Amino acid sequence: MGPNSEATAPSTGHHAREEMTRKLDEEGAHDLADKLRACATTIAITCTNCGHHRRVEQRCKQRWCPVCAVKISMKRIARYTTAAGRCQWPLMVTLTIRNTEIAEHAANNIIRAFTKFRRTAFWKKTVKGGVASYECTRKAKGWHPHLHCLVDARWLAVNTPEPRHTDSTDTIRRKLRSAQRELSLQWAAALGQTEAIVHVRRAFGDHLKEALKYNLKPTELIESPVPIAPLLRALKGKRLVIPFGNFYDLGQAWKEADAEAKAACTCPECNLAGTYMPDAITETMRTREWSKHHTTGNGTRTPAGPRHEPYSLGRPPPQSYLPMPAE
Repeated sequence: MGPNSEATAPSTGHHAREEMTRKLDEEGAHDLADKLRACATTIAITCTNCGHHRRVEQRCKQRWCPVCAVKISMKRIARYTTAAGRCQWPLMVTLTIRNTEIAEHAANNIIRAFTKFRRTAFWKKTVKGGVASYECTRKAKGWHPHLHCLVDARWLAVNTPEPRHTDSTDTIRRKLRSAQRELSLQWAAALGQTEAIVHVRRAFGDHLKEALKYNLKPTELIESPVPIAPLLRALKGKRLVIPFGNFYDLGQAWKEADAEAKAACTCPECNLAGTYMPDAITETMRTREWSKHHTTGNGTRTPAGPRHEPYSLGRPPPQSYLPMPAE
């Protein structure tokens, strides 16, 4: 790796973000393009307790942003790499569905089917837990949604007996093919199809990274011959990383830790956490508070008076208005 590799990676991400912004603008999805334009910009924030002022960098945190997606993936991999140690029999499973040109189908059908699949007797009997990650790539025949799953399963079959150390090589191969066929039919039933393609292998080395990599590849989105905005809108609010079984409690704990970290932005002057608020928000609330107490008898409001600094609202700001300081 060359000396300029660290500087090259971010610049590549910024260039890809500009390309994607341009593509979304061309599609008329200006609201999505504006999210990328606002990424990596600085905003002014003020402590509502003491009035301390500072500037921080804000991120769009969109899973399809070429810059933010890298950080989201790295954070996800770091967390689950440690958690993977609880797997006694780590197994890498890829579940696929038929390609589609309809963005809503690409976003909804496979996630809905996986929820149904986890409720089957087959899954409950063979899988102790794990984590699944949604990924959607662009192929010649349309969008190709699939799930990468790291599961804790000794043997992913019910009707096919587990191989024994005394079995011949041909017998072991036959049992493996039979087990894969059994999994394929079970997954196809959850999808409402007659057939479905699945891939199964023992998880070693970087398989966890493969399971938790990008949900959407920015380069494929930029080069897509069809509009990408419908897919991005269809994925909004969807859980694309799904912990289950003995991994579910980890997802909940990390969610709470993220909320605590967001609220723990401490003011260096008064040492209080969770008191910072963007100036644009405090100015709006300040104006409303002033107007509430400066209304004439006929119901009209007097002109806004001079701005008073500092102005404390006497309460911590809402959690949604707490940006994280720049790293």
